[in-house]
Parts: sequence; C-alpha cells; structure tokens
Amino acid sequence: VLCLCFLCKITTYEAVVIVLDIGKNVVTIDEEDMYKETFFERSCHCLIKLIQRKIFNKPKDEMGLMLIGSENTNNALASRFRDRYNNIEEAFCLSLSSWEMLNYVNNNVKPSNVQADWLKGIAVAIDFLQEQIQGKKISTKKIILFTNFASAVEDNSLVPQIINDINNEKIELVVIGANVIPDFDSGDEKDLETSFFSQNVSKLQHQSEGENLISYIIKETNGSICNFDDAIAELMYYRNRNVKPAPWYTELKIGSDIKISISGYKKISDDKCLPTWKKRTTVQSATCEMQKQYIKHSEDNSEIDISDLIPGYQYGSTIVPYTSADETMSYASGPRCLIILGFSELSNINREWFTGSGVTYIVARKGYKVSERAFSALVDSLYNDGLVGIARKVYNCGNAPTINCLIPKITSKFKCLSMIQLPFFEDLHLLSFPPLMGKKLTPNEEQLKAVDQLIDSMDLMTAARTEDGYPMEAYHVKRTLNPYMQHAFQTLSFRAMYKDRQLPPVQKDVLALINVPEKILDDSEKAIVKIKDLFPITEKKVMISERNKWINSRLESIGKGEPEKQEIPEPDIIKVEFVGTINPSEDFTKLIIRGGDTLTAIRQLKQVIYNFAVASFDIDHTKALTALKTLRDECVKLHISEYNDWLRELKNVVLKDRKTLLWTSIVNNQLGLITINENRASDISEQEAILFLQISETEDEEIQDMDADGLFD
Repeated sequence: VLCLCFLCKITTYEAVVIVLDIGKNVVTIDEEDMYKETFFERSCHCLIKLIQRKIFNKPKDEMGLMLIGSENTNNALASRFRDRYNNIEEAFCLSLSSWEMLNYVNNNVKPSNVQADWLKGIAVAIDFLQEQIQGKKISTKKIILFTNFASAVEDNSLVPQIINDINNEKIELVVIGANVIPDFDSGDEKDLETSFFSQNVSKLQHQSEGENLISYIIKETNGSICNFDDAIAELMYYRNRNVKPAPWYTELKIGSDIKISISGYKKISDDKCLPTWKKRTTVQSATCEMQKQYIKHSEDNSEIDISDLIPGYQYGSTIVPYTSADETMSYASGPRCLIILGFSELSNINREWFTGSGVTYIVARKGYKVSERAFSALVDSLYNDGLVGIARKVYNCGNAPTINCLIPKITSKFKCLSMIQLPFFEDLHLLSFPPLMGKKLTPNEEQLKAVDQLIDSMDLMTAARTEDGYPMEAYHVKRTLNPYMQHAFQTLSFRAMYKDRQLPPVQKDVLALINVPEKILDDSEKAIVKIKDLFPITEKKVMISERNKWINSRLESIGKGEPEKQEIPEPDIIKVEFVGTINPSEDFTKLIIRGGDTLTAIRQLKQVIYNFAVASFDIDHTKALTALKTLRDECVKLHISEYNDWLRELKNVVLKDRKTLLWTSIVNNQLGLITINENRASDISEQEAILFLQISETEDEEIQDMDADGLFD
C-alpha cells in the first residue's frame, strides 16, 4: 500500500485565549534579569510576537484577550457571582487575530495598581472559552497565561474544579514566565512541586506559593511551561502556512497500450510568501479606481482606443502583427497528459539542464489498485536499471508542452517519480570560455594544498551547533528560512504598529540567516591569508587606442571649461552635419564646438540614444551610456529640463521593453536626473533623484505581467 502521509495535511483551527497579568505585581525588575525589563514589558513583547505569528502564519485561528489585575471588571462569571471575579477584563472576544488587537496591546495596555488573582483568571478563561467556541469548528483549545505568580491567591478551592474542567474540555494550558528551568530532572519527590522554577533566585511575596500551585496544575492537566527566552526564540521567525496540496490528475502513457492513473504533488516550488499588493487610497471615504490608457508614442502623444489595437511581436525594430485569423492557425497542444517518449541512463542527464519552477512527485492515484501495481513495477524497474524516463507533459488543455525527466525515488515509506523539467535546444546558451589550465596558469603543489585547506575550513557540514552543542550542517534546506520573507513580515508589522515612524534597518535575527557562520570565519582566517600570499593580484594595464583616449579626454573635460579647439582638426569639424550612430558623442561634441544650434544637436543625440536603447538587441550598452553621459554633461549647464523630462520618458520606454540591464547601467553610472545641487535652476532634490532611479512597485508589476514571448498590445 502506498504511504503518502507526509503529503496529506489536514487544516486545523485553534482557539487561543491569552490571559495577561497587568497587576502591580508585574512592574518590578528582577535583580537576576539580564534584560533589565519588567515582567510586564517582556510579556507584552512576547505577546506581540505571538499575535504577529498568528496573523501571518495562521490567519484562520481565533484569539481572545483577557486582562487580569485590571481596574475594570468585565466578564461573565463576575455578573453571575458578585464580588468573586473582580478586576478581570475580557478585552477582546474570540475572533480572528487582527492588527487591532496588536495595536491595542502595543499602545493601550498599561499596568495597574490592582493585585491580580491569576487562579481566578484561569477559571474565567475556561468559562470564556467554553462560551465563545459554541457553534464553531475548533480542533484545538488553548489558554496561554502570562504572570509571575507574585500575587496572592484568594481561593485555593478552585483548583480541583479548574483541573477537572481543563481535562474534560481538552484544553491545553500554557504558562509563559520567568525563572523557568528548561530541563530539570530531580529524583527527589520533595522537589516535584517546584521542578519547573529555579529556586536560586530571590522570590517576591507569594511567588513561591504561586509557582508550587501552578506546577501542580500543569502536571495534573499535562500542560506546558516555558520561559521568555524559549518563547521569543520560537516566535522570532515566521513559518510557512501548512496547506493541503492539490493533486494534478492525469494518465501516464507508455506507448499506445499502457496507461497508469497518476497524481502529481508539488514537492519544491517558488513560494509566494507575500500576497499581491493592493492599491489603496489614504482618504478613508474615497475609493481607489484604476484607469488604463493607451498613448501613441509620437509628438502629440495621442490617445488610442483599445478596440483599435491588435497584438503583435517585435523583432528588432519591426513589429509583426498577430491577428485573430492567425490565432486559428496556431499550434494546439491538446489535453493534459504525461507521455513517456523513451528512457535514458541517469548519467546522460546533466544537472545544469534542470529547469522549470520546481520538482513534482508523481505517484499512483489513490484507490486505483491496478495502477498502483503497474506504477510500483515501473519505479522498481527504472531504479534497478539506473534509468530515467523522458516524458512530454501538458499541464492543462491549451498549455504549451514541456519536456521532463522522471527520476525514480524509493524510500521506506513510498515510491514515486521525481519530475523535473528539461530545456529545449533553443533554451540552451552555448558559452565558450578560454581554458583555465595553461603553462602560465597551472598551480603548483603549494597552491593546491592552500586551496584544499580553504575548502576544508569552510565545510558547512559542521559549521552549526545543536541546542546540546553538537556540530550539525549549516544552511540545511529544511532549516533555512527565507530572509526576504522574514524582513518583509517584520516591516509590515512595524508599519501596522507605527504608521508615522521611519522603517528600521534589517534586524539582527534576519541578518543571522545570511551571514557567514562564526565558526567558518574563525577557521578560514589563516587559510585566506595564505591564499592571498600564494595568489598575488597584479593590476593589468589595458591598452587604449588613440581614438578612445580622445573620447575619454572629451568626457572628462565637459563641464570643466571649454577645451582647446585645436585638439580637433578644423576639416573634421566642418564635415559633421548631424549626430550619427557611429560616433554620436564625437559628432555631438564637434557640433557644439563649431557653434551650431545646441538644442538641435541635443535632440539629435537624444534620438540616437533612444534608438540604441530600444531598437537594438545588443546587450553591450557602452556606446549608449557614453552618449548619455555626453548629453547630460552638456545639459547640466543650461538645458536642465530638456534632459530631465526626456529621461523620464526614456525610463518608461526602457522598462516597458524590459531593458532592465540598460537601466541598471544608467543607475550605476549615476546618469540620473540633474539635481539642484548640480545646478540651482533645477527643481529636483537629491532625494527625488534617488527615488527616480529606483524601479517602483507599479513599474515592477508591469514588467512581470508582460508575456515572456514579447506579446504586447
């Protein structure tokens, strides 16, 4: 029987009631506390982390908040039993975790001058939880208590009833506090009641009695207790949500007679850690409406109706229309399928050929006994012979077909075929590089040993440590979290709590995910020094032609005073009539020196740069960048708006045509807008110029939404 327990995750929802102590007993600072924070401050910090985790990772779980030691009394038991359950406030009913609750804890919850009775708080929380979950599909019930047990307990007779209710209702009691011993194993029965808390620190009044009592309740109810350090470490990082995988059903065909019913499950895929950004307006009463216009790129920038547009492909500067008549003649891939074209040895499949968006596990469809037997036999045969299947896959009717390799995988729990996409010939880029091994480049024995020592000192298999101090592998796939996702969630949380503050820098816990382990830094220090000594780096002098020397001297001299006109022979200056595409910077410079119309020369150079940027497939943008620098240096003198307005248009066109490499080069060469610091006639500040060089979210979405084949409207 095929076992796929690890693939079938059942979605469960929790109901959590937070009992937070805000009485006057939680505002003292323990002498042993290295953080120098009150118990109340650490409780709120931990609770905020807990709410954030629920919002991002388990948004369907419900949370309620109860304050003990409050100056207000608001709970169901207090209305039924007068003067017995005072100073306990139900701040939030059981509902989906929200930013409203997080902001309330962060901004509105303050310590009081009232003593808190934590035992009565648990009793009220049990009644509150029983009432709030009526009619809801809840699989797990949990009460989390934050208190230091330094307040007196008025009625110990409640303990048997509390234990009985927790066990009968199957409620999990979790206590988060200070001075908790993580692992304590005492053979003395006298120490059993105090085995959860350290006895080596000074205690407040009533604290020892409270710790003994909660230890007894936890043992009788199979609850759990942890200290703040363990809770914060567990809540520090955000985890992916558990989702039930959706299988991909089809038939695995071999030849014309063999058909096996299969299911496909995504094993590895690109995780969309954040939801799609939504456009919102800051005006509460207004709605954000999106409007799209099509503007013809011409002098008058006239608007075009969408009905007048047809799709087309751009090849160089030529646009080939693609009409509805052409669509009827397009290739049809047929229905979804997975057809094995043949078999090959695994050694024939190079790892660099693996492409696509992830790995899919192919298993026999559950409940189809015949298919399960046939599929098992196929996997066994491929595994024993060291073969893989080469298959044609169509994900759904009308989708483009892909070529995939099916690699057999057998474990103690299941058998499957790992399906990985392979490239077509057109997808391969044949690259040629000069050989590394030559008479001058052959390393000697000492150099080889030094490199071996460097590799050994940077071994990741022992670079990390377990909780017990034993070495383990660093950056293991199952333990390495996405730092981008962690930073994004932290930033969103900060912005939700502090709408007007500047965003903080990247937190240390996020940097720890990508920094080199300290063990590797220490172990590799000597090896790196030896590598530097054995492999000295010498600067190679680049030979520059006379023509390039002249161009470089002109670029350096622009803006620093007019150069001597005799540097360029007069006959050459006379010959130039317009800015050409062969030497645009040189032509432009000659036109300026000759005293022609500067605006005309600027517009001609802008047109040449535009042609270089948009209508060319060349990835070498050196000529365009040189011309752009020449243009900018001339415009910074008098024609500031001429350059800034045109550069805004160029950015839109470049990003629309997905020439992101060119824009990155423009940014790196500091060819952005002319700022007020360069010329007081400019109205662009330094901050505006920096923001302009960045690709906005809207521009980035427009680039990603474009079809990969270049289809456009």
